[in-house]
Amino acid sequence: MIRAIARFGVAAFVLLTLGCSAPPAPLTHEAYVWQRAWTPSLRVVLGEARGSFAAYRILALHTDRRGALQNIAVEKNAISAAKLPVIAVVRLDGGDADVATATLVPALLDVVAQWRAAGIVVNGVEIDHDCAVSKLPAYAQQLQALRGALPGDLRLSITALPAWIPSNDVSAVLDAVDEAVLQVHSVSNPALGLFDVDRAARWVREFAAKNRKPFRVAVPDYGSRVSFDDDDKPLSVESEMPLATAAARAEEMRASPADVTRLLAALTASRPQNLLGIVWFRLPLPEDKRTWSLRTLQAVVAGRSLQPEIDVLQRHADGGATDLLFANRGEIDAPIPGQLRVTARHCSAADALAGFAVVARDDGWQFHHDGKEILRAGRERAVGWVHCGQVDKVEWNADP
Repeated sequence: MIRAIARFGVAAFVLLTLGCSAPPAPLTHEAYVWQRAWTPSLRVVLGEARGSFAAYRILALHTDRRGALQNIAVEKNAISAAKLPVIAVVRLDGGDADVATATLVPALLDVVAQWRAAGIVVNGVEIDHDCAVSKLPAYAQQLQALRGALPGDLRLSITALPAWIPSNDVSAVLDAVDEAVLQVHSVSNPALGLFDVDRAARWVREFAAKNRKPFRVAVPDYGSRVSFDDDDKPLSVESEMPLATAAARAEEMRASPADVTRLLAALTASRPQNLLGIVWFRLPLPEDKRTWSLRTLQAVVAGRSLQPEIDVLQRHADGGATDLLFANRGEIDAPIPGQLRVTARHCSAADALAGFAVVARDDGWQFHHDGKEILRAGRERAVGWVHCGQVDKVEWNADP
């Protein structure tokens, strides 16, 4: 009887211990601040967005076309006012970028010293380098030297590419640093688009199986313009920096909030070992036409509804005309509806604004749009106007 009670007590203790084990901490969200030229709107957004993120990863240094290291003229007061810890990022452009550790270390330490003197909490530095797979052994050696030269209070992280995963050399690269950020967005093949949920989830699983260190996943909140030549071969990919390309045609590719949300849900439901969180590329600005709006990004980070709320507005204008506008009343950016039908009487004229076309119907007018333009959350888009004695009904649908 005593043994039975003892066994029961041990079992109860085990069950109690398991029941009280803490669940893993939620995935954190961080954002890349990737502007080479700081604008007044960036200062504002740094403050507006801070409640959604645990840290900012701020572009601090980059190599120019000659491979020389250049400083970004960041506004330290704006960073300090945001009151978030930051990681200083250096972008080494080119697959064979070669910046000596003796050059890189003092440049990074100078940035960190200046930022900390301005009251900024700098937790680490990050190397963003699209290293060619064949160069990974040399890159691992460079990172080992860099880690040894940096003070212990600065974590060293790198961006990692899915192309590295099959290589036997990737382990040495990852072992040389404190943390990695796996990038699962790019236009490596235009036929596959900018972001594919299933492919990204597979990359994360495969990367986690090879990586023994903490890591994060970089996901997109932006789009790219891919230019093609006469033979339909890709010429260039334009994202945050405008490019001058003589192209036969161009196509806009965009990561959708719904697709990225699916990946976040999958990573939360089946969380790989050592996965700490998500890093968004990039912090949106009002003038950055290829990113989601900040409202949309914040809604996705918070897990709120992705349902668009498009409405049609009618405004009376001078001379008896009625202006027509689409309004996005929700938090999610959405494509402009492809059709707007106006049922009206005693009509004499109508006109469409750029991007729309209008045709007359027996009972009014119909406006058409190709549906590729995005209406940002909280914004309005003028469609055109009609001059009618009586507007009875205005309807729209998504199909062009």
